[in-house]
Amino acid sequence: LLDRGVARAGATVHVRPDGPQVGRLTSGTFSPVLKAGIGLALLAPDVAPGDEVVVNLRGRWLTARVTPAPLVESSPRD
Repeated sequence: LLDRGVARAGATVHVRPDGPQVGRLTSGTFSPVLKAGIGLALLAPDVAPGDEVVVNLRGRWLTARVTPAPLVESSPRD
């Protein structure tokens, strides 16, 4: 999420607040590493990595960026 908030399962994903639904979150939480809310969503095939979407979280519209996994690169082990 680009806006402050925590994504939750079941929230709908749209291209804009008055736009069509393009997906639904299957899970969400707060990432202490990224210091931001993150979520996993099933999205329509025309939504691409880098696209900005909005998530309807209990009536609040939060801006999010579509990012492929992994969200954080692992560091090499010694």
